[in-house]
Amino acid sequence: PAPITVQKIINEPNKPLFMAIDSENYKNIINEEKGLIDYTKGEESSQHVGKTSTFMSSFNVLCTVIGAGILQLPAALQQSGWLGVFPLVLFAFFSAYTCILISKILTPPSGNRVDTYADSGREAFGKWGYYFVLVFQHVQLVSAGTLFLILSGLNFSFMANNFPEKAGNVQIFGSFEVSDKLGILIIALILWLHIFLKTLHEISIVSLFNFGVAIFLTVVVIVEIFVNPVDTTVKINHDILNSNFLALGGAFSSMIFSYSCHCVVPVVFYEMEKKKQFNMMIICAYVVIVCFYFPIAVIGYWAYGQTTLSPIYDNLCQEQAGIINCSFSERLGKWVAILAVTVHVMLAYALNMNPTEVEIENGLKVEEKKYNVPYRLALRTALVLVTLFVAEIIPNFEDFLDLVSSITSTFTMFIIPIACYFKIFHGKISILEYIWCGFILLFAIPGGSIGTYYSILQILCDVFGFSFSGCTGTSTDSTSSSSSMSSDIFY
Repeated sequence: PAPITVQKIINEPNKPLFMAIDSENYKNIINEEKGLIDYTKGEESSQHVGKTSTFMSSFNVLCTVIGAGILQLPAALQQSGWLGVFPLVLFAFFSAYTCILISKILTPPSGNRVDTYADSGREAFGKWGYYFVLVFQHVQLVSAGTLFLILSGLNFSFMANNFPEKAGNVQIFGSFEVSDKLGILIIALILWLHIFLKTLHEISIVSLFNFGVAIFLTVVVIVEIFVNPVDTTVKINHDILNSNFLALGGAFSSMIFSYSCHCVVPVVFYEMEKKKQFNMMIICAYVVIVCFYFPIAVIGYWAYGQTTLSPIYDNLCQEQAGIINCSFSERLGKWVAILAVTVHVMLAYALNMNPTEVEIENGLKVEEKKYNVPYRLALRTALVLVTLFVAEIIPNFEDFLDLVSSITSTFTMFIIPIACYFKIFHGKISILEYIWCGFILLFAIPGGSIGTYYSILQILCDVFGFSFSGCTGTSTDSTSSSSSMSSDIFY
């Protein structure tokens, strides 16, 4: 017999439906017409059937995560000591597990459609849950944009004042020295041009560039460590466990920032063709991530010990007593590496700011206004000024990153997924899952709290000049020259 479709039912409204199909088949026909069932794969799903393969989904996760903080991991071990390698690996398992929880939240028992991270908050806790998750999500994005502005501005200052020549480093602008705050202002003026881009379609290209830069710098640093080892006459000291309890909070912040991708997990899940393979995909992705992170963290800390800087490439070609004991090729290689990082973070600034800009414009219904273009440009300019204002007040990348990571990443990576999962799947969660989630929160809540306190303390010490017993003195004054400030820049 001819297949029965929705269109045929519409054309024959007087024919009793039960004579043609039963209620279950009718539901399947409706879903098939909507594209919600892919019979060619032999699978049924109430979710959108994406077109991205499992391999490419895994690669998208890798591009999102790797590069966000790989070169500051040796400094995280410097803050924690050798025992920090255990949480470095353990946090990868925590992150993979909470990503899996997010995928479950996106397919709730209620059958409601949950497409975004903020939707998970609504599904669990209603309207206020939606706004709570939405705020944390966009605070994290704007804060990341501010971090990228700080980093690119400091890098620009360093490159302008330390251009390599065979006779030595020179200032590009002659006798004029570009200060850190001036470098941030110049970069902000350049980044302001992104407001003319209504939407961004270059995300995959930028992510690939991000991934490539991280791998390039990792290889350069590891090769340089072994080709040009540290002076053997200088004793390298290592800690088994750092006695500074507050510094452990900083290490926690650095490590979890390096695994953060949870705000984009709904997008990856939505576009996956075979959603049943998500769990295996995310586990394999994080195994690969650990394989990248472990060598650079261990080798970097092993080579430089308590003198490890962040980023790790700042340990290369260090200035000693006003003399740089490096060849021209080494100095040029470091300068090019910093240039590559700067280009990446400038592109990443636009990618982080655009979702928040679009969300604000949609909330204010800018497109419905008569003069929508001036409104849009004014709103986006105001958001750029906000990031510039914060960057000029706290031009210290390391301390600000620890603050942002401790507050926002702790919530978006651990607390929000677990809280939503408990609420949505209440009564369907095993005792082992409760224990495992409790174990994760046992690390996340104290770690985030200590990290927040530590980062605020360091900002007061390094940026505003306060003196407390907990100040580590790892960062220099924000008004110092860009060459000395380079130890505070990490990628």
